[in-house]
Amino acid sequence: MGTLRILLASLVLASHSGLLNPQIGGLAVESFFVISGFYIQMILREKYIGQPGWRGKFLKSRMLRIFVPYWTVLIGTVVIMLLLFPESIGKRLPMFALLSKDPSSRDSITMSFSNIFIIGQDYFKVWRMVDNEWKTYREAIIIPPAWSISLELMFYILAPWLLACRTRVLVFVTALSLMAKFLILATTRVSPLAYECGDGLVNGIFPLELGLFTAGSLCYRYYAYRLAADGFEGEAFKWRTVLVASTVSMILVLTRVNPILFSYLIFYYTYVLFLIIVLPFIFAASRSNRWDRRLGELSYPFYLCAFPVATDLLKKNVSLTLWFPLAEVITLCLAYLIMRYVEDPLTRFRHRRFYAASPSSPYALRSRPGPVA
Repeated sequence: MGTLRILLASLVLASHSGLLNPQIGGLAVESFFVISGFYIQMILREKYIGQPGWRGKFLKSRMLRIFVPYWTVLIGTVVIMLLLFPESIGKRLPMFALLSKDPSSRDSITMSFSNIFIIGQDYFKVWRMVDNEWKTYREAIIIPPAWSISLELMFYILAPWLLACRTRVLVFVTALSLMAKFLILATTRVSPLAYECGDGLVNGIFPLELGLFTAGSLCYRYYAYRLAADGFEGEAFKWRTVLVASTVSMILVLTRVNPILFSYLIFYYTYVLFLIIVLPFIFAASRSNRWDRRLGELSYPFYLCAFPVATDLLKKNVSLTLWFPLAEVITLCLAYLIMRYVEDPLTRFRHRRFYAASPSSPYALRSRPGPVA
């Protein structure tokens, strides 16, 4: 599934370049939420549940996994911008203009906290402030794609309890969340939360996106108790699944979303349903492939680096023809360096400190060979 993840990250970059409709980039981001739910359910079941104090160990490990690469990119972005563009730093990083104007103001303190600890960025990108300065909050985010990491953090905080529930509870949460999002999006003109700004609620806020995470966890349960248990990982099956993965990729790349809201909603929920159906098969096809796994490990640093590289470094300095391929290459190189020298040592530390070889009591899935009731 690593190939799909790095492809999705590249689609986010392509949407920023104008090569794809921005809503395709939004769909790529929301695909990560489903994939994240899949992996977190798997990690909890195979690495944590059954250990003494497993919930605390999981949360500590996840926080390290999220914040260390994020702080690396955040500090690197600020340092490079200060070195290369000291005279225009306020224009390239509006957070600096906000701090220089009044470092003790509510706006400066709020956004400094959010830039460091990520929490709340999903709301800051859509809120209209009382003083009509919502755009300041949006632009003051140094790494704008981190709004989705804010959603990930909220899910991780809930995961040790939520993903230990029975399947019927997860089905209920998934349905409730997706229905709530549909109702809000379908009534944009009358909803105070759906103020039109950029990607708006299409890219979501917590808890409207929670259903995508829980849908991913249900995908893993289906994989673990149906596909893996029934031995659906033979070579012929792998080739068929690769074909399915290619189909997903083609849909993401070639589709142009109709700007009419209702048409988009139909497309969005059709895509989400399709992704949920094929995700267990994609994982079954790629689980044993080492190179695919390494590509997947590149996706998080790639996602963090893509916007600073593409927008802050290149967009105003490189012709549009070279913009996307050059941004892709530079971002891949930076992502590899972060993976190699930051994430790999961190992963080894996390494995030694927090993981167990096998859980003694997988509570979340009730240790049953069949599906969870």
